[in-house]
Amino acid sequence: MRASGPSTANDATVLMQLNWTVHWMLVAEEHVLAGRAARAQYQSNPAGALGDEFRAGLVAVTAASFAIEARMQLVLGGNAQPASKPTIVGRAANAGDYLGQFLSEAGVTDPQTILDVGLIFHLRNKSVHPPVANVPPVQHPVGTNTSPEVVAFNADEAERLTKVAGLIVGLF
Repeated sequence: MRASGPSTANDATVLMQLNWTVHWMLVAEEHVLAGRAARAQYQSNPAGALGDEFRAGLVAVTAASFAIEARMQLVLGGNAQPASKPTIVGRAANAGDYLGQFLSEAGVTDPQTILDVGLIFHLRNKSVHPPVANVPPVQHPVGTNTSPEVVAFNADEAERLTKVAGLIVGLF
């Protein structure tokens, strides 16, 4: 009870610990489904479907990277550092290389999964800092040629990489 009378619904406090990993994985999985739905529209609206599929895949893959980072931070904090630095680039430029090196040293997953983790972070980083150069089109799984970014974030790849993220967050 409040000093001035009975409590109301507005006086309620809900205390909860937000699990970022779960929410980011749900975002990734929802957008994989959206990418599949967009792909299904390709025959009737090719350009629109490719654009919708790209955006859904973009969100799915970046959300998958956020889920991995959230889980690693929750469980390991700053302790997810490899004993030796990867030879490619610094952590700020590619967290996936560091995480892959850490997972490799810990012996908790296979080499292909480690490469896929690097790809998740590579794609996330490219989406934050997109390349400016014009590059030739490449073949999309639907058979048309389009920009490499649209292909990189296609529904098949988004689903595969979201599953990899699910494996990684399940390790810790």
